[in-house]
Amino acid sequence: DPLRVSQYAVIKLDCQIAAGLVPERRLIERVQTLTARSSHPMMLVRLARMRTVLALADRQYALAADAARLQMDTAQAAGLLEPLADALLLLACVSSSEEERKRLINEALKLAEKQGFADLAWRARFGLDVAKGSLADLPSPGDPQNQEFHASKAQKRAPWLGHAT
Repeated sequence: DPLRVSQYAVIKLDCQIAAGLVPERRLIERVQTLTARSSHPMMLVRLARMRTVLALADRQYALAADAARLQMDTAQAAGLLEPLADALLLLACVSSSEEERKRLINEALKLAEKQGFADLAWRARFGLDVAKGSLADLPSPGDPQNQEFHASKAQKRAPWLGHAT
């Protein structure tokens, strides 16, 4: 089932990044291949989200912004409100303007609270304080020391995955 595989791929990628492991980039290729069998908007949204998260992990902010905009546009066109709120938070991560970042976070918060998306509302409430400079202390996906799980690294979650502890 392409929808389940894409959901699994997104979760696996998020967990790898949160744990400080090297993300499996082939997961994107697998989901991309599945979009030929299923053009469901959720597949396209998940593919865009995976591209965004990997670009953020690689500190490629322009690519992350493009992928997050694609997620936002696709989710909005399909009426998928949860991925839309998520895309707004992802766009806030790459916003160069503090005013724009706050606007995106507030828009995501309003949508998440109205729809009852607790995790997204929680992430938005904490403000996702992730100006470009604050990503510098996250473990690099290319770091050979990130090949195994380290609890200390897992405690410092990637900001687009939720509030750091």
